[in-house]
Order: sequence, then structure tokens, then C-alpha cells
Amino acid sequence: MQSGLIFVYTGGVGIALLPLFSVGSLNAWKLAYLAFIVVGMAWCIWRRALWQSDSSQQETIQLLLVTSVCTFVLSQFAVGNDFQLSLGAFCALLIAIGGFYSSRANSLWVRREVYLLAGVICWTIAHTVARLYGPVHVRADGFSWQSILYVIELVLVYIGVSRLLRGAKVNVRVLRNVLVVCYATISLVLVVGGWQLGKAYYAAERALTLFSQREYTSALDHALSLDPAGKGIGVEALSLDVALYKMLELAKMHTDDPEGYMAIGALSRQCRRWDLAMVSYRKAADISPDLPAVYAHLGDAYFEQGMRPRALSIYQVGMQQEKVEIEDYLSLGLALARMGDWDGAVERFESAIEITGVRERLEALSNYDENGIFSIELGELLPAEFHSYLSRGSLFIAVKLLESKGWKVFHPAEKIGRSEIATPVEIEVSSGGGRSSAAESIKVNGREISLHKRGYNLVTINPQSGAIEAIENFDTWETLSEGSRMASYLNQLPRGRIVAGALKDEGSGALDSDEVRDAFGRIGVEKLPSLWWSHAFIGVKGMRLETAAQALGEYTTTILGVRAGNIPDKVVEDSELIVQYLINAAEENPQGKAIYIPALGPTARVVVARR
Repeated sequence: MQSGLIFVYTGGVGIALLPLFSVGSLNAWKLAYLAFIVVGMAWCIWRRALWQSDSSQQETIQLLLVTSVCTFVLSQFAVGNDFQLSLGAFCALLIAIGGFYSSRANSLWVRREVYLLAGVICWTIAHTVARLYGPVHVRADGFSWQSILYVIELVLVYIGVSRLLRGAKVNVRVLRNVLVVCYATISLVLVVGGWQLGKAYYAAERALTLFSQREYTSALDHALSLDPAGKGIGVEALSLDVALYKMLELAKMHTDDPEGYMAIGALSRQCRRWDLAMVSYRKAADISPDLPAVYAHLGDAYFEQGMRPRALSIYQVGMQQEKVEIEDYLSLGLALARMGDWDGAVERFESAIEITGVRERLEALSNYDENGIFSIELGELLPAEFHSYLSRGSLFIAVKLLESKGWKVFHPAEKIGRSEIATPVEIEVSSGGGRSSAAESIKVNGREISLHKRGYNLVTINPQSGAIEAIENFDTWETLSEGSRMASYLNQLPRGRIVAGALKDEGSGALDSDEVRDAFGRIGVEKLPSLWWSHAFIGVKGMRLETAAQALGEYTTTILGVRAGNIPDKVVEDSELIVQYLINAAEENPQGKAIYIPALGPTARVVVARR
């Protein structure tokens, strides 16, 4: 019996300690997790002195069961979506539950348990073999000693519980039903997890192999099927991020081939890894300065990271090449629009339209009916070079540009950032850092709302009614307490509230704390400004990180916004009503033209009316 306790304590402490060494740095949840396990095990050891009666045995078993349950729950807060730890904790939980009810440790329990252990061991063997003999970027991470330790620890816990629980009284029928359900569930998890893991290994192997063979298009197709951070399968080495870094290493082997770097840059753009895109395009430009569109893409990488003066100078290098590409015009035009230079943006976009013959294409494809109505998908009208810019732009920008050319534009409510929350009101936010501080502004339905004070000016909006609930300012230039006060304000906001924010002059001094970063993260804002940078955002309380609409700029103005719907829902749902709505609008418009844009993307079908 004492040997059983030793097995339980040894395996349990191992399971408790492993995540502390294998996943990141310590945090409050990890410390609470560790403290609970240590106290629980210490209590079990103390109770060993009372291990002479059935009642004390049952109390200790109950404590073990509660400890296992809390281990599983706390592990989720301690390490997040770690598949390996979750699987191990769940197995330990099943062992405790089955052992608590089992009276036949040498028959029923062992027969059931052997399937579970076999599944875990098979998963571990496959995981380890793949690391030893799989794709090069997985092998480079070394031997998976954590997986082996997990199996050893689970076996120790199993042996200990089996020995401890011999003689406990149970209802065998209840036990059988519980175990069948539990093991069916864990088997399904293992099968699905193994399938996902196998697909990830195959995709990673094919992506790197094809890349090394310079088949870049096929390599990117396989790489895009990988999880961005590998969290879904619990193996960081099989993430898209790691694959990108390994591709960069492979690209160095072909010092005279810029296409590899261009392919990595294109992949990085699609997954919004602008830092890797910047490195890749810079390498490609160094190898071949005359490469088409390389300066447009390099400038985009700098621009998306807030380094806008540098981005503008790179765009100009592209504009001075012997042959100016379509992407050069589009990149510079979009950058100018996002900085509020609408005239400059229109000029560049018109140049791109002129070069690609979009007007002629429109005339050839247009087939106006007797009412002057014409419908077409944007992807059919615009050349392929335009498509990626549609995803980087916004309905807010598209409407501004079309209105400047005399169009009457109709559209549904625009979603905020990359969330599914549609705005009830039109919001326009402008931020100015340093010399551009006068540009700071927050407008709701065209009315200026901002307090125009130094630091962060925030406006809170009701997501249903669109009513303005609060207007605040936090002077975060150098007063640290203002950063804490702003964090407290954001934290106490009810879930779903819309928050528009603009930084005026300078406000980065009080942002360097986990408290502030966490508060911004709760409204979907990830990136924070550096000294004298501008920062504009529109987020929603409770949004996931990186889903807010946000923009930063080094010493420059940044502008973003979202448009409220300006067409009734009942009209949107009926194509005939849309047609009549546009006909009426075109007749009332002095320019005689109106357009309905349901969304901004290659598959969006726009409806045009002209009189």
C-alpha cells in the first residue's frame, strides 16, 4: 500500500512540474497550479498515517480524485491550449475516476486501462519518430523528451492508484458504463488529434521539400494549411511561423535566386507576418533591385509596422524605376489614403486603373438593362493585382474614394476590424503624433467628439443604439498613474461596448506595463506606439487580440474608420428593391450614378445604376 502511495506521489508531482519547465515562463496561474498540487500531495502523505481504516482510505481516495479534477482545470489556465498537457491531465483524471469506483483492480480496471495507455504510448511513439525522422525543421527541434516523461508519469500514477484501490466497493455496472464513455471519448480525441498531427507533418514536409526544389507555388499551398502558431495540435514545430523561418534558411542556399524570398514574402503577407515579409523582400531587393513590384511589397511591410516615413521613401524608389508596376501605384495609393491624403490616393489609383485598362474592361463587360442597371463581381472587373489590396483596404476607404468621384454609394454596416461586430454608427478616427498632433480627431456620424487633449482620447459607444456613453482623456505621456487609470477604465467597460481611441501628440510613456497591454488586448488592440508615434483604433470590449481596427504611424497622421449601413435591411434582402433604390438615387444625384457595395473583396457583387 505504501508503494502505491509512492507511485502516485512520484507520478503526480512529475505531471505537476512538467508544464513549468516545458511551456514559457512562470505566471500566477502556474504558481497557483503548482501550489495546489504540492499541498494536495503533502496532505495525502500526512493522511498515510491514518491508512488503517476503510473510512480513511475513502477520504484519501476522494482527495486524490478532487486533486486530479483541479489539476486538469488549473492546467488549462496555466499553459493554455497545450494538447500534450491536456491529454496527460485528462488521462490522470480518468485514472482517478475509474480507480475510485473500481473494486477489481486486477481484472476490469487493468483491461480497460491498457487500451488508454496503449493509445497514449502509440501517440508518443509517432510523435517521437516524426521528430527523429520527419521534416528537417521538426528534426531540428530535437528529441521529444517531454512525451516520454509523460508516459512514464502516467504509468506511475496508474500503478499507484491500482494498488491503492484494491478492495474498494463499487457498482460494477456503473463503472463499466462510465469507463466505456470515457475511453470512447479519449479514443476519439486520440484519433482526431493523430489525424490532425499527421496532416500537419505531411504539409510541413511537402512545403519544405518543394521549397528546396524551387517549386514555390506548390510549397506555399502546403504551407498555408499549417496552423499559424501550432496551438491547434500542440506542436509548435509544425506551425506556419516555424515553417517560414525554415524557408528563410533554405533560401540562403540559393544566393542568386530572389524568387524564393519573394515567395516567402507573399506567404508572410497572407498571414500578416509583416516582420518576416520585410526581411524577405529586403533580401530579394538586394539580390535583384529591378525585380517587379519588390519595392511596393517592401514598402507595405514597413507601412504595416508603423514605419511610414521609411515606407514612403521605399515607394518612391519603386516609382522611379524604369518600369513602374501596377503594385507600385496601388501600394502608394492605399498608403496615402490611410494617411488622409485622399487627392494623392485618387491620383495613384487612377494611374493603376489607366495602366490596367479597367475602364475599357468595364465598358466591355457592362450590359446595362433598360433601367440603366448593371451588376458584376469585383474580382471579374479588377485584375488579379488589385485583389490583395481589396483585403488590405476597407469599406470606409472605398466609400471615401468613390464619393470624391461623384458616386452615391450604398452599403450595409461595416464590421469593426476583423470581428463580426457591425457598427451602428459611422466612426472616423485620426491620430497625430508629434508634429502631426493637430490631426487628432474622433468623429461619430460626422460630429466631432474628441476632447483633443494630450495622450489618449477615448469615446465609448453603445453597440445597439449607437449612443455615446462616455468621452475620456488619459494623459499617458509621462504620468504612469494615467496608464493604470486608463487600464482600469477599459477593464470595467461592459462586454460588447465599442471603444474608439486616438493618440494626440505623445502618449507612450505610461504604456509599458502588463496591466495596460492586457487592458488594450481586451478590446482587440495588440500593437502599442513608440515615442512620438500616432495610434488610432476602434475596438470592441471582449474581442480577440488583433481583431480591432487599428493603425500606428511614426511621426505621421493615421486615419481609419467604419461606415454605418445606409440602406434598409429589407432592401438588402430583395434584389428588386435594391435596383429601384439605386435608380432613384441615380436620378437624384447630379452626377447621375449610384452603386451598391455589399462588401470589399473579389467575390463581392456590386450593382451600378446610371441615368
